[in-house]
Amino acid sequence: MSRKNPSLLNKMLRNFFWFSYYGIIASHILASTVNFFSPESGIPLFYQILYYYYPIYLLRYLIDFFQIIFSLIQLFPLSLYIFRIHLSNKIFWKATFILHVICSILGNTYAKMQIKSLYHENTTFFTIALIAMVILYLPLFYATYRYAFMNQKN
Repeated sequence: MSRKNPSLLNKMLRNFFWFSYYGIIASHILASTVNFFSPESGIPLFYQILYYYYPIYLLRYLIDFFQIIFSLIQLFPLSLYIFRIHLSNKIFWKATFILHVICSILGNTYAKMQIKSLYHENTTFFTIALIAMVILYLPLFYATYRYAFMNQKN
């Protein structure tokens, strides 16, 4: 009776995690992109109302727009990280990672308003939703950071 190599098993589990995660995060980012641009979602109306009353909110819209764009871009280095493919243009990946972090912190105006309303309605659900969002995006930021800034030999 032969036993599998533990490093092979670890590698298989790692690959299963990252492939599963890629499917989940890609679905989430694509759904967010569709909702951002779809007139049926209510998000464009949200920004139109904000802009109508406060024209400075055009800046918020642009930040959120670029957050969506950089989220879509980050799917590519995530896939490169998963497949361990190294492209030589590290400066580009560093720049897109930093811009994605900045836009993620400053952006997501609509989501922040939803989470703020959750806080006023039910603090327990607010806490759960906030933790779920952090857990959802943490591996993306981890992998894209590693891809952009670390020397990946393993």
